[in-house]
Amino acid sequence: MIHFALRLPVALLVAAVPAAPAAHLTLRQDAAAHTISVYRDNVPAPILTQNAKPDFRPYLHPIVSPDGKSVLTEFSPGHHKHQTGIYWGLTRVNGRDYFHNPANGYWRRISSEIIAEHGSTVQWSTVYHLLDEAGRPVMAETQTWTMRDTGDRYLLDLEWKGEGLVDLTVAKYDYGGLFVRMPWRAGLEGAVTNSNRQRNLLATGQRALWVDIGLKLEGRADQAHIAILDHPRNADYPLPWRVDGQMGAGPSRAISGNWKIARGKTETVRHQLVVYTGELNDIGMTEAWKAYTGENNDNVLWRLAKAEGLKATFLTGEQAAAKMTVAPGFEVKLAAAEPMMLSAPPAPMIWRLRSVTVPRVARLAVVPEATFTIKVSTAPPATPVTVQLCRLSWAPVKVAVRPLAIVTAWILLKLAALASTLAVKARVLVPVPPFTVSPAAASAALA
Repeated sequence: MIHFALRLPVALLVAAVPAAPAAHLTLRQDAAAHTISVYRDNVPAPILTQNAKPDFRPYLHPIVSPDGKSVLTEFSPGHHKHQTGIYWGLTRVNGRDYFHNPANGYWRRISSEIIAEHGSTVQWSTVYHLLDEAGRPVMAETQTWTMRDTGDRYLLDLEWKGEGLVDLTVAKYDYGGLFVRMPWRAGLEGAVTNSNRQRNLLATGQRALWVDIGLKLEGRADQAHIAILDHPRNADYPLPWRVDGQMGAGPSRAISGNWKIARGKTETVRHQLVVYTGELNDIGMTEAWKAYTGENNDNVLWRLAKAEGLKATFLTGEQAAAKMTVAPGFEVKLAAAEPMMLSAPPAPMIWRLRSVTVPRVARLAVVPEATFTIKVSTAPPATPVTVQLCRLSWAPVKVAVRPLAIVTAWILLKLAALASTLAVKARVLVPVPPFTVSPAAASAALA
């Protein structure tokens, strides 16, 4: 049985730590307590404590919010006794579970030391051996933490290194790696949000640049946050993430499959934690991620969105309407969307970038003269909104099979020419009284 005996008097710590402008920091090591603590200048209580016991997994707890009002981490909550503030634990290493076993002969401290003791940036490290069933070391784990305090937020950079003392396989699992446990309680206002704007359990298993955990803790008028940022130099980047039902979260390479560390080799993983209070600004957080990583564009966001779109389920009009969020007092009825096009004879107007074959497209037809009405009903009667369609003149488009580079350039030129043709040949129809056309009727009109 795991025995968790040490619980720091966090309420006293919070009362003693006022908010401060950007300040110098100082590290103090307590050999008897097996801790390294971070202090703001002229403030008596620490704002962060690294715990590094001889036979227990290293972890950060407590962390006090930058404004000094709250403790943002939790040690061994009743719903997850094995979770210890902010920590690193792999779940299946050669079949052995270091995530759920912070003690019990799984860990042996080799060292804990201060690297940069005082200044605008401080740094420290811990080195542990992960032990097998016989007590033999199988991995040397080094965590190097670097901390800055801007006054309204902390920036904590982690460089994790795992050296294989034997050949290691980290098996596929739903979680395992860096993990953050905030003091969640049922009914607390809050959310876990990722860079794709997916929230809570919808974010679990998803690849993202960052994940933000925000909770309105007791005694606060706003939320306190810990955000975790991924780094493009990490293997399998962007990593998939674990989010549990109590708003614990962390990135995990194991979600996507097995990974290995050969004997004598070292795997390095980098993350940054952003600790702050207030409201999440997702655009601002992505800018913080760019500042951390040095990335200057959003291509990775586009790739994530594209990958998600390829896996998405196509919905019928009825299914899409059922999933809409509609404000109270509103009812939305959709009769038709944009003009429907069919080829004669039918032929798909689709090409793939990985293929050099583009189907020949015959003359296309559009919905004949028709008017579609979209009605939005509110408390008072709404005025119908009429959408007119244009009759467009289409010319046959012929595509030959050519080398990929030539076909790609040719397609772009044809699309530009086609867009110009449509702009010239489109004409507005004479308005007629509004009426509703169902998708089935629109399809029948093209038959």
